[in-house]
Amino acid sequence: MVTCRTMRVIVVVLAAVVGVVYGAHCHGQPNPNAPQNLLPVNTGEPELVATHANGKLFRAGTSEGSFYVLHLWGTPYECGVAQGTLLKDEVKAFVNGVYAYIEDQIDLALNSTKPGHYVPHWLLNDIAEFGIDAALDLEIAATRPWTPAYFLEEIKGLADATGLSYLAIERVHLLGELTKGGCSLLSAYDSAITSEYSLLGVRALDWNTDAVFVDHAQVTVYHPSGDWGKQGPGHAFANVGFSGFIGSFNGVSAANTYSQEIGVTFPDETFGKESRFGIPFTYLLRDLIQFDETIEQAETRVRDAKRTCDLILGFGHLGDSDGEPFRAIQYSASVANFFNSTTLMPLTSWHPRMEDLVYYEGDWLCEQGDVVMHRQLAYAHGELSPELVIKNITSVVATGDTFTSVYGFRHDGQHALYQAFARSSSESGPDPAYLRQFTKLDLADLWAEAKPTL
Repeated sequence: MVTCRTMRVIVVVLAAVVGVVYGAHCHGQPNPNAPQNLLPVNTGEPELVATHANGKLFRAGTSEGSFYVLHLWGTPYECGVAQGTLLKDEVKAFVNGVYAYIEDQIDLALNSTKPGHYVPHWLLNDIAEFGIDAALDLEIAATRPWTPAYFLEEIKGLADATGLSYLAIERVHLLGELTKGGCSLLSAYDSAITSEYSLLGVRALDWNTDAVFVDHAQVTVYHPSGDWGKQGPGHAFANVGFSGFIGSFNGVSAANTYSQEIGVTFPDETFGKESRFGIPFTYLLRDLIQFDETIEQAETRVRDAKRTCDLILGFGHLGDSDGEPFRAIQYSASVANFFNSTTLMPLTSWHPRMEDLVYYEGDWLCEQGDVVMHRQLAYAHGELSPELVIKNITSVVATGDTFTSVYGFRHDGQHALYQAFARSSSESGPDPAYLRQFTKLDLADLWAEAKPTL
């Protein structure tokens, strides 16, 4: 899901699980003969499941591809209480399940004898001396000074409503800082897309399809009001993720912005150093879509942040008049570099620049993935639409197994999110999200949803 070797005690272990060698190229190898996704997009309306004074819970999709859409209103604490009340069992299962998942990954790494599963002696000593809980608490201490108070207030609301330990929920929210995933992002505009559209964004999460994640798929729509600190409440926005996880891996806002992220396990020397001290990136990504309304504002936020790990971020804004409407961001503790289609890096034979397109498949250095994605985009250049992305890009590149999000911003204002999640344990059909049925969510409808009157 996600990214970062910021904590000595856990991170190298999790990297060892996938057996990578830092500094090499990624291991991904999409099948050039992979099938298309020919399923029709579901356009049915989400169905109301339950209400709360500050929340509405809907079920979107079909019986073979459904997920929650949760609307939250109010202050950070009120949003936490509403989610914890409407999804009490789901949040508890997710938090407890993620903690067990972290434990399992550590055990696998420690007990592995496969080549490349290197665990240095100091890491074994730290685990033996401190244990998992203390290691996670060390990371909380390292990030807390840069964590905005409203995230902690929302976690407090979740804890009060579910009965879970506040500390247990906060530990799970370090997940993004402790794991790596081979994801993809793509943005296309102007000459690359069909005439109906102004801007397309794609975020494909290739990470994990264990039940703890696929059984708690959720789009969370915030309608913030009240006290959110000196920045004010910001504007309405939607996170794509999981029940009870309040950070962002991918999101879109009522200001017609969107933010993305993919992990970097294979950087080059231009990334410099990582750090364990700074704001968790899932919180930074959420700040981008809640508060920022231009690319310039987003660049300033990223540049001024106390950053941690190696990532590629993305931020798009429909109608941004100052240059191209999307920036890819080379992100680490050392650097914050911003690219558009004419300055895209790394510039190699297998990752060439394309007119009005920004793309990454798998990692910073991922020749196998970028070659296939470039081929598919070259075929479709000038004809890209959400439907064509679903049919011929993410499915053939085989990216987005945990979830796949496609944002379509149209000239007529009928903007939409096309969303698919991996097969849950109660569903049938193919496992990866990119081969499952997508559901179309009208963004104007999401922002206009009325608060309950109870």
